[in-house]
Amino acid sequence: MLNKHNIVQNLDTLAGWYFGKTAGLLGTMDNEPIDDMLSSNGYLEPDLFKFTESWSLNENSCSAYTSVQRKSSPSAQIVEICDSYFKHKTSPLFTCFSVINPSPYYDLCLKQANKNETCTSATAYSEMCSIENLPVRTPTNCVRCHGVNNTEITEGDFLNINGSHVPSSADIVFIVEAKKCNENFTEKKNVHTLLTMMVKELHDVGMTNNKFSAVFFGGNGLFDEPHSVVINGQVFASPTLFLQFLNNIQIGNGNSDVFNAIRFASKLRFRTAHSIIFLLFPCSDCDPSNMMVTLFL
Repeated sequence: MLNKHNIVQNLDTLAGWYFGKTAGLLGTMDNEPIDDMLSSNGYLEPDLFKFTESWSLNENSCSAYTSVQRKSSPSAQIVEICDSYFKHKTSPLFTCFSVINPSPYYDLCLKQANKNETCTSATAYSEMCSIENLPVRTPTNCVRCHGVNNTEITEGDFLNINGSHVPSSADIVFIVEAKKCNENFTEKKNVHTLLTMMVKELHDVGMTNNKFSAVFFGGNGLFDEPHSVVINGQVFASPTLFLQFLNNIQIGNGNSDVFNAIRFASKLRFRTAHSIIFLLFPCSDCDPSNMMVTLFL
């Protein structure tokens, strides 16, 4: 499953039962990028080559198999779509054709059963181009976002939501600097009372089903960079469940880049058309020398 913020590529999925129980070249499926480089021996491996090598198999350890070729020819629609990706000069992937041979990806594209599956080869090709420091746009029809009421919209489409169709709900993010001043966070900041008051105030103005999330930054080691807290496989949770996870802040003495934490929080997977609220709990002042990101308001 390839998931970038609220953009989803339909490559593959795993049942929720496997949350936190997988590892490999595609990561650990626990919504935490900090442990995606978990090697086969159970240790984090920062070296990309050593990480991939740890998951390699001895070529003699796998039983032989017979490749089953698709007997039917691709439909005219599939051919047209694949041509638009890998043959035409108007393709958004065209600038990479001279660097990475598109032919293998074109052949893979032709083997897909429907137009949605063709995005697998297009996405794989664009990722390879990015690795070669030649980023290209994924074809527009391969970029889809979840709308309201389980609808789906494609990049470039416009969705007008107004009146009674606007969700009366908010996604609220606590951005917490993991330093000494935020130790014993829930008690010191009286978070239980804060959550109760927020839920009540929002409810009084008609906003219900509000969800909460947390972003921590500034700890030691892996906890230095901004990272989100995952609750039962979800980045956002109800107030009651959310409160339980604010006691697990790994206090340290890492970076103080507040703007970078805000930028990270802005890329969380928010619900479409819902209000967004950020609450910042810093320990450091906003000294420009600590900031790697410039915000233009």
